[in-house]
Amino acid sequence: MTRRLHYLVAVATILLAVSTPPARSQDAGNRPKDTIRTVQLQVDPCPVPARALAWRLETPYLEQRAGDGVTLYQTAVSLAAQVQSKWPDIDEHKLDAWIESPVDQLPQQEVRRALKMFDQAVHYLDLAGRSERCTWEYPIREEGLRCATPDWSGYRMLSRVLALEVRLQAADGDFQGAIQTLRIMLAMAKDVGNGPLSLQNAVGYGLAGRAIQEIESFVQKPGAPNLYWALTSLPSPLIDMRLSLQAESGAIYVDLPELKRVDNEVLTNDEVMRIWNMAAGVFSPAPSSLEQTAMKLAITTSAMKLYPTARQHLLEQGKTIQEIQSLPNLYVVLAYQHERACRLRDMMLKWCNVPYWQAVPGLKADERIWQEDMGRIRSDWDMIAAAFENNMPYFRWTFFAGTCRERDIAMLRCVEAIRLYAAGHKGALPKSLDDIADVPIPLDPLYGRPFSFRMADGKAILESAVPPGENVRWGTRYEITLRPIAK
Repeated sequence: MTRRLHYLVAVATILLAVSTPPARSQDAGNRPKDTIRTVQLQVDPCPVPARALAWRLETPYLEQRAGDGVTLYQTAVSLAAQVQSKWPDIDEHKLDAWIESPVDQLPQQEVRRALKMFDQAVHYLDLAGRSERCTWEYPIREEGLRCATPDWSGYRMLSRVLALEVRLQAADGDFQGAIQTLRIMLAMAKDVGNGPLSLQNAVGYGLAGRAIQEIESFVQKPGAPNLYWALTSLPSPLIDMRLSLQAESGAIYVDLPELKRVDNEVLTNDEVMRIWNMAAGVFSPAPSSLEQTAMKLAITTSAMKLYPTARQHLLEQGKTIQEIQSLPNLYVVLAYQHERACRLRDMMLKWCNVPYWQAVPGLKADERIWQEDMGRIRSDWDMIAAAFENNMPYFRWTFFAGTCRERDIAMLRCVEAIRLYAAGHKGALPKSLDDIADVPIPLDPLYGRPFSFRMADGKAILESAVPPGENVRWGTRYEITLRPIAK
């Protein structure tokens, strides 16, 4: 199994285990059908606090502790694992069952006893989240994507523990405690997600999804404070994928350090062959002698077929026929392969510096070109370009998932703006988001335009459907009703 396939399998597992569960409906054939995630929100009209930042979902700089949070996070995971080893019945399935139950139907004494066992782990999570930095120091520059990384499943377990803490605190009317726990959840999502691996981005997105789900529950509690400015003050983006994209897309040079010489030095045929054999080892780390012989023959035969194309490429780059003829034949092919691989890599990565809604048309067009070219590359036995692909993160999905999380935060800001409007208009819902003038209304990051908003059956419908081609269940619809203002 290639690294790329390992990555995709891991991402799917993480998202199934951590992300906000999608809504499902049944079609005429009684088969499950994906539908937009729909959340019924019943909230109180509520103004923002007189002190706009009285409630914070991020630790202010002067309240942060000196040092790095990574070791503290790992300690928290270790402490949680110790709890599970002593009480194996307190597992993710039990925690999920409690999370899915209404708070008033929980066996609260049993739940509180279970959560008490995780107090020390949560304490270390709090210390980690309040640290001034969180640097994941993997030896990527030395070992590439072969470097060992933590077991991320422990963070999934801790996110469930924190989710239950928030629910019980909010049910007890301890809004300050619930806000503090939400702060820990969001800090963990940000710190884990902002690592040098796209797999960490995915874990962070999942952890953020859990926190967002708990904020949805929190704002529905009677008397819950308005979190508009607390949400607005979160970092944007909460999880930045640029570090992981740079690290993973360049990791091929750790596996093939001699490849760095291609653009500046002329390599001998033997040196080129060694690079190709090393590239083949990226896919099959321990090939048999028979596989090595067959692979060498296939690579050499392919290089002979690719030589005319490679020579033409160098001509187009300004080389003369005499200069090309003086070069080793295999070097001519390798130089072309390297240039082709870099071009394809940069064709995709350039979009990470553009807002999603602006990037997606060009990104999808370039992705089609990428897929067509990679098909030809595989048929060419181009081990260099194939090795680049093997080290490329699943870019468009990472970009889309991250934008969805930013969308989720923006939608919650809209919900709080609606609560603010209702507080100033005798408990009435706005007929349009344009009616809300007291605070800025964020745009939908998926489209760069206002969120869909309408009134229907006394409800305010706030919606963000995903663009065509994406799974509809990643969309979100809030159906908002207001509790009457107490007289």
